[in-house]
Amino acid sequence: MISEKTDLSERYPEKTVSAREAVSKIRQGNRIFIGTGCSEPQHLIRAMVKDPDLQDIMIYQMLSFTLARYVGDPAFHKRFHLKLFFISRSIREAAFEGKIDSPGKNHLLPIFPPG
Repeated sequence: MISEKTDLSERYPEKTVSAREAVSKIRQGNRIFIGTGCSEPQHLIRAMVKDPDLQDIMIYQMLSFTLARYVGDPAFHKRFHLKLFFISRSIREAAFEGKIDSPGKNHLLPIFPPG
């Protein structure tokens, strides 16, 4: 069992990379799913936004907190396209302006025939 004080990067160094190295693997036109809530990789998101080489990146996320800081910046929308499944208060205005795509509540639900 892994104790609470275990640093996973020390235990599994071959499975960890810096945010900069992770961002260097992203290519123009890539689609990325980012975790939500306590699993949202804030440091990675900030590294992505800082990297001017990232262009035409589609980001999928259930609910965004960190990206909300950037939705008011027109330069951000030239590089990143957001598809969020839930719209928070902090980015509602950007969603109403069409800067964020939200596919709606039933978009991902499979349709099964009755019976």
